[in-house]
Amino acid sequence: MHLEYVPTHLEEWISNEYMKRNVLYPEDLTIPNLSKRFNFLVRTHPRDSASGEWAGIHLIHLDNRIDHLKQKENFYHELCHVHDQYNNLQMEKFNEGYYKDTGDLLFDLLKKHSSCVWDEYIAPRLSCSTLPKDSDLSYLFLLDLIKDTENKVKKDIEDYRTQGDISLLFKNIQELTSLTLKIAATVIGNLHGLNYNDTEVSEVINKGLEGTFIFPIWNELHETLENLYQSYPNWKDIYVFDSLNNLILKSWNELGVFPENRGQGLYVNVP
Repeated sequence: MHLEYVPTHLEEWISNEYMKRNVLYPEDLTIPNLSKRFNFLVRTHPRDSASGEWAGIHLIHLDNRIDHLKQKENFYHELCHVHDQYNNLQMEKFNEGYYKDTGDLLFDLLKKHSSCVWDEYIAPRLSCSTLPKDSDLSYLFLLDLIKDTENKVKKDIEDYRTQGDISLLFKNIQELTSLTLKIAATVIGNLHGLNYNDTEVSEVINKGLEGTFIFPIWNELHETLENLYQSYPNWKDIYVFDSLNNLILKSWNELGVFPENRGQGLYVNVP
């Protein structure tokens, strides 16, 4: 039987973009050459690496406190964020839906969280080949974050029961789970990019997550992010995030917080 690999929409887009810019050989994949071909600036500074757009100019800032190989790893990660930002702008209906107020308060809140989770999945998935061979794929950091999140949420709920400030509780829950879910997405992006699914590595990670608030959504999070990847960057509208929205909501529920639309506002129940 003849088997032929079929590239995803994203892989086709990246190949076409590289060919259009005459990036054809491994030796073309240098920081100065890529920044020139894709028309963005690279600067170094003594802070964590980051990327963004300022005054219409795409910038990648690299941490000059780290060694060259780590800088290169950071560069490819941030370059993937630049690609993602560009793709989002090209998907007009998706981009329009992201900024549009739909009148569904919970949906409008969740779609912002989903976008952040996606951002931290796609970048490591595309750049994970630059990771060192002994990398823990951010798994140990994730375990620490989960433990910290669960402990802080427990305390925040106790404080809420004595002080009654539901707005503060919900704000704290969102901040804590946002970082944890983004790192969870980073781990999954690394696993998918390195084809570590159903391997000893993934089994160790799955085992370590048992009993945490992430574990009930872990397998679904894998599947949902993979499905998003397969259709990216050809998303039709913002509702492509529906499944991811539901998983984020489920993670809040696992921690004992249940937001829902009620009347003209958002009601947060903490049984």
